[in-house]
This record gives sequence, structure tokens and C-alpha cells, in this order.
Amino acid sequence: MSFPRAKLQRFNEIHTKLQRFNEIHNCTPSPADYNPKIKSHVAGVAVSTTERFVEYKSPAVSDTSINSIHNTTCFRTPTLPKKKRPVTPSITKVKSANIFKETNSDSDALSDKIVECSNKDSYINDLIEQIEDMKLQLNQLKLQKDDLKMQTIKFETLLKETQDDHKMEIENVNTKHKNELTLLEMEIENVKINLELAKKECDELKSQNADNCEAIIEQIKEEYELKMQNLHEDHYNEHVILKEHISKIKDDMIMSRCEWEEMRTQNRQDIEELLQHISKFQKLNGLLIQTYNEEIKTKEEIIAKELQTSLRLENELEELKENHRKEIEDLKLKHKSEIEDIEYEMLQTITESHNKLERDKKLLEDMRIANHKDAIIKIRTQTDLQIKQIEEDCKLANQLTEAQLHEQYKDIENEWKIKIETHVQHAEILINEQKEINEFNLTQFKVEKEHLQKDFDDKIQDIENKWKTKLEQQLKESDEILKECQAISEYNIIQCELEKNDAKHLLAERLNELEEEKELSKKYLTLKNEIENLYTQLKLEHENTLTNLATIQDELLKEKELRQNEAQHTLAEKHTFEITISKTRKTVEALTKRLFDSDRDVEQLKLELEACEKAKLENEDKCNKLTIELEAVKKLYEETELQNESNLVLCQDKIQKVEKDLYNKVDQYKGKSVRILEETKEMKEHLHQQQTLNSEAQQLISKLVLEFEDCETQNIELEEKILMLKKDLEETRQRNVEIEESNETLKRQFKEQADQNQKLKLQVDEEISLKNGEIQSLVKQINQIQEKCDSYYQYSEYYKCKVNQSEKEIEELNVIQKSYIDQSGKYDELLQKYEGVLKKNAELANTIAQQESLIGSKNH
Repeated sequence: MSFPRAKLQRFNEIHTKLQRFNEIHNCTPSPADYNPKIKSHVAGVAVSTTERFVEYKSPAVSDTSINSIHNTTCFRTPTLPKKKRPVTPSITKVKSANIFKETNSDSDALSDKIVECSNKDSYINDLIEQIEDMKLQLNQLKLQKDDLKMQTIKFETLLKETQDDHKMEIENVNTKHKNELTLLEMEIENVKINLELAKKECDELKSQNADNCEAIIEQIKEEYELKMQNLHEDHYNEHVILKEHISKIKDDMIMSRCEWEEMRTQNRQDIEELLQHISKFQKLNGLLIQTYNEEIKTKEEIIAKELQTSLRLENELEELKENHRKEIEDLKLKHKSEIEDIEYEMLQTITESHNKLERDKKLLEDMRIANHKDAIIKIRTQTDLQIKQIEEDCKLANQLTEAQLHEQYKDIENEWKIKIETHVQHAEILINEQKEINEFNLTQFKVEKEHLQKDFDDKIQDIENKWKTKLEQQLKESDEILKECQAISEYNIIQCELEKNDAKHLLAERLNELEEEKELSKKYLTLKNEIENLYTQLKLEHENTLTNLATIQDELLKEKELRQNEAQHTLAEKHTFEITISKTRKTVEALTKRLFDSDRDVEQLKLELEACEKAKLENEDKCNKLTIELEAVKKLYEETELQNESNLVLCQDKIQKVEKDLYNKVDQYKGKSVRILEETKEMKEHLHQQQTLNSEAQQLISKLVLEFEDCETQNIELEEKILMLKKDLEETRQRNVEIEESNETLKRQFKEQADQNQKLKLQVDEEISLKNGEIQSLVKQINQIQEKCDSYYQYSEYYKCKVNQSEKEIEELNVIQKSYIDQSGKYDELLQKYEGVLKKNAELANTIAQQESLIGSKNH
């Protein structure tokens, strides 16, 4: 046995493959790196490493060539030109080495492949362990997902409960308000109804006379119009039915032709589609490989975009936090400036009050010159006490306001620290309320000061005038002044106590509201912290999964490239002919089956064509019959039209006679009406109305004449109707006589009702004056209720803002859940692909084992 000379290229190829797999590019490979790693079970000959490459040594690789390894296919050792070898004892050694290479080239390649397989098996085991770890992480993530769903359900239930409570409160307030308004409106409407009833009774008596005459004439008109409409509708319906029957016959003929042509086109299209499908199946195999590579690239791009979006969101969050901090600092500065302004105004008011008191003291000292020292001392003592009380009250008010401001300022600072994002609006509302309270207190204080100033000025002027004019009545006036001062001081003390009580109640209410708001803020804070913790956990887990997926994708791509190259080499050499033969057999079988099917389809189509031809003949027979019937119907229609024309001529003579009779009767009625107008003046108006009605009746008669020209059959019915009209005319005469008698009775009743209406007017005027007073009181109550409704509306808007904020937080959680679901779906797809790769690896391992068994059998 003589083996061929081994190629040096195979060793370099193995080195490049191992170099790609392990990704080591530090230094140039040494000759010892090409030695195969032989295990204990491999039976082979020991290779001498010292004299292996004695003939042709490869030159040293430069630093720049390391980077070019990936671009070139392999590294080939340069071949030097052959020289004549001198006869020396060293020649024997070279020959032994060359002989050893030639004999053991196949065994070296086998051993190298075995080493590669062992390395790949170890790598596959590592990947399996990583996949198991990832599955455990997936299960943990699913559990966390379930916990998040439960928490979101709890939040939604809490939101619904709060919304239901607010809706119930608002509905109760609205119902109360509506009930009160309805009661008021009912009372007002009752008053209006009573007034309108009195007016209607008068109007009804006037309208009864006119309605009786109009109703009789309208009944006659309606009867004529209904009968004429029925005649027109009957003729129109018959004409429409004939047209529809003819159109249906034409449509059936057109449909039968279209169906026969469609069947012919469908058969041709089916044969063309079969040929197109055969070409498409051949193209799909090539497209599937391209789509698989494109999907991997798109997924890598999607992962990179998601990382960019996460970084953007983090930057936006940091910017929002900084903006909130700046706004908080601005609000603190504004609040301090407002407090300083209030303190400055309070000091100004106190200094002004002190200056006025000093002026009053100087005036009292001037009064001491007089003889009435005792009265002046009493007044002074009382004024001093009043001044001290006022100063104490002012100090207490200032202390209370300062304490309230400090407490509220501390509470606001604590709330701002906790509620950076959620309770900005609430803090603004509190500040506005505090401003209103301070402004209200200041206005009250200024009003009290103005009252005191006016009182002091009035007293001083009275005293000066009395001392100048009436020195004798000073004692009496001093007593009166003392009494007035006592009354004023008592009145001021009572007002101060009332104001203190009001302030205490307001403080208690505000403290309760603050406690409730603190409890709500604590609840929202706990919920916020829990959500933030969950968000951070999910974010970290998301980043870890992304990194793991990126590493796995890189490794899988590398393995895929290696395995594809190996599979292409092995399958191209051995299985090309088998695959081509199997494909040709399958295609032949498929084509034979399709030919059988097409033959069957052609036979079925022939049978259907025969059936269609039979149906076509039947339809043609039906069409001929229907055309004969149509001609007969047309003849009947022409005969009916001739009869109608003759009937119209006869009807016109009768109608003219009826018109003459009616005109004569109308003339008689006119003569009677002239006589009655001369006798009674009041009946003239009724007769004028009857004349207008008669003119309308004449117009109706002219219209009826035109309508009778269109009538075709019903001469007998018209004569009967004319007789009925004569009877109606006689009845109308009798009714006119009865109406004249009823008019006289109504005149008497009208006079009596006029007297009663005057009495009712007087009573109604008195009731209106009383009801107006009641309406004014009710309007005041309505205004009070509206003020309450406005206050409730403000509370409802405040709670709506809170509900909207909580809904936004829930929407953000839903977005996080959706992103998590998408990522889990992507991860499942990657697992499926990885399982496919494992299956391919198993198939390759089987093929390698078969090759090894074949090679072993050849060596033996």
C-alpha cells in the first residue's frame, strides 16, 4: 500500500477554525501547535516533533498578518525551488520523516476531527447548562409577572371603590339639589297654570263657534282626497308588477350566459395555476434560507433600539426630577416673601393704632384743665383697658397666624419632600387657601380699626362742642359718654369672642383635613415606593436577560457558521446524488397525481357543460312563452285605455250638471246671508267666515273636476257620493239653525263669565303678590344651595385630579407589562431556534460517527 503525499493546507485550515472558535489572536503559531492532541484510546504511531518540518520551514508572520487571517481563506507555506541534494549521511533522516508523513496523513486528519468533536461536545454541554439556568430565570420572571398582575388588580379595585364613593356623594348632592329645584318649579308652575286656565276658558268660548263650521267642511275634503288616492295607487301598483316580471326574465337569461363563460375561463385558469405552483415550490426553498438570515439581523437591530429607548427614558426622568426641585425652591421663596409682606403690614397697622391712641391721650390731658377730673379719669381708665384688650387681641391673632403659618410651612415642606411628582397641585391649593384666610383676617382687622377710629373721632367732636357751648351740662354728657363707651367695649368684646370661636372651629376643621390628607399621602407613598422597587427589579432583570441573549446570539451565530461550512463540505461530496434522485422521484410522482386529478376535473367539467346546455334550452322555451303572454297583456292594456277615455267623456257631462246645482245653492246661501247681516250685526262676522269657506269649497270643486279626468272606473260610486252630499247639505242647514240658537245662549253665558272674570282677577292679583314674596324667599334659598354646590364641585375636581394621576401610574405599569410580554415571546422564539440547532448538531454527530466507522473499517 502506498499513500499519497499529505497537503499542508489541511493543518492550516484546522488552525484557522480553532482560532475562530476560541478567538485568540495574540501571537503567531509555532510548529508545535500543529501537533494533534491524541487521547489514550486512540491507537496510532508516535510522531517525532523535532525532525517534522526539516525541509521547508515557514517564514515568521508579521504583526499585520494577524488581522488579515479573517479575510483570507487559509495560510499556505511558501514552496522554495528544488535543488540537487548532496550525498551526505543526513539524507537518511529526511527520508524517514517523509515516509512517516505519507503513511500517517489520514490518521492525523481523523484524530484532529475527533478532537474537534470532543471540544464541540463540551461546548454543547455548557450551552445546555446555560439554557437550564435561563429557564429557571424565566420561571422566576413569570412568578413576578403574576405578582404584578395581582397588585394591578388590587389598585384597580381600590380606584373603582373610590370612584364609586365619589359618584354616590355627588349623585346624592345633585338629587337633593334637583328635588329642591323641582319643588320650587312646581309651585311656580301651579301659579302660572291657574292664570292660564282663566285665559283659556275665555279663548275656548270664542273658538267653539268657528271650529264647528270648519270641522264639517274638512270632513268632506278628507273623504274625497282618500278615495282619489286609492284609485291612483291601485293602477300604479299593477303597472310596477308587470315591469318587474319582465326584468326578472331578462336577468335570468343574462345570468345563464355569464355562468357558462365563467366555467370555461375557470378551467383554463386552473391548468395555468398548476404549472405556476410547480415553479413556486422550487423558488421557496431558496427564499427560506435568506429569510432566516434576515430575521436574525432584524432582531439584533430591535434589541439595540430598545437599549437606546431605555437610556432616553432614564435621562428624561432625571430632567423631570431636577425641574420639580427647582419649582419647589421657587415656591418656598415666594411663600417666605408673602409672610414677610404680611408681617410688615401688621406692624404698620399697630404703629398707626398706637399713634392714634397717643393723640387721644393728649386730648384727655387737655380736658383735665377743666373741673370734672373724676369723669375724665374714669373715661381714661376705660379707654386704657380697651386699648390693652385690643393690643392683646392683636398679639394673640398675630401669634396664632404665625403659629399656623409655621406649622403649615413645616407640613408643606415634609409633603414636598415625599410628594415630588404627585402633590404639586395640592400644595398650590393650600397656599391659595392660606392667602385667602390671611387676607380675610387683615380685612376684618382693618374694618375694626376704622370703626374704632370713627367712634373716637365722633366722641372727641361731641366733647369739644359740648364744652364750648354747654359748660353746665358736662356732667350729664360725661355720663352718657361713659354709657356709650361701656356699650362699645362690650360690643367689641363680644365680637372678639365670636371671632375667636370661629377661628377655633376653622382651625379644628383644617387640622382634621390635614390629618386625612397626610393619611392619604402616606398610602400613596407606600404604593409609589412599591412600584418603584418593582420597576427597578424588572429593569435589572431586563438588562440581564438582554446581555445573556446577546452573548447567546453571538455564540450561536459563530457555531452556525462553522457547522454550515462543515455540513456543506460533507453533504456536497456524498449526498448530492441521493438528494437529486429523491427529488426527481417526488416531482414525477406529484406530476402524475396532478395529471390524474386534471383528467378527472376535465370529465366533470364536460358533464357540467352538458347540463348547462340543457338548462339553456329550457330557459329559451320559457322566454318564448313569456313573450307571447306579454303581447296579450299589451292588447288588454290598450283596450282598457280606450274604455277609460269613453268613461271620462260621460263623467264630464254629469260633473257639469252637479256644478250648476251647487252654484245655484251657493247663490241662495248668499242671499240669505245678506238678509241676516241686515237684521243682526253680530252675525256678520260669522257669515264672512262662511263666505270664505264657500270660496274654498269652490276651489276644491275645481280641483275635483281635474282629478275626475284621470279616473278610469267608478262612475256609479260618484253618483252615490253626490246623493250623500245632498243629504249632508240638508244636515248642514239644520246645523246652522241650531248654531244660531246656541250663539244666543252663549252670549248670555259670556256676560255672566265676564262678571266672574272680574272677581277672579282681583283674587289672582292678591295671590300673585303673595306668591312673589314666596318666590323671592325661594330664590334666596336657591342661591344658598348653589353656593354649596360650588363648594362640592371644587372638592370633586380635587379628587378627580388624584384619580387621574393614579390612572396614569396604572397605564405606565401596563406599558411595562406589555414590554415584558414582548421580550418573553422573543426569548421563547430564541429557545425554539436553539432547540433546532441542537437537533442539527445531533444529526451531524450521527453523520460523523458513521464516517468514523467507515474510516475505521477501511483502515482495517
